[in-house]
Amino acid sequence: MALHDPDLIKAFERNRAAILAALPDVAMANFMAMSLAERRDRYETARFEAIRNDLLANRPGHPDADEFRRVADNARKTADALKAIGL
Repeated sequence: MALHDPDLIKAFERNRAAILAALPDVAMANFMAMSLAERRDRYETARFEAIRNDLLANRPGHPDADEFRRVADNARKTADALKAIGL
């Protein structure tokens, strides 16, 4: 049902356009140069990096928690960009 909802489709396209607009040209060129299999692999790797670094950041009293959160955020941005480009 959600696949046919025009408002949801418009929201998805706006979100996709916003992600691609924020993507640097060099990153876009690198992603476009990848094969489909490379994009899928990098997407999955980025997702797992985000999860791993979130878990590492949530350890109580760890001095590098902010760094792990930053790395996790960047991994999520990479995964979002790859998904927006197309898998």
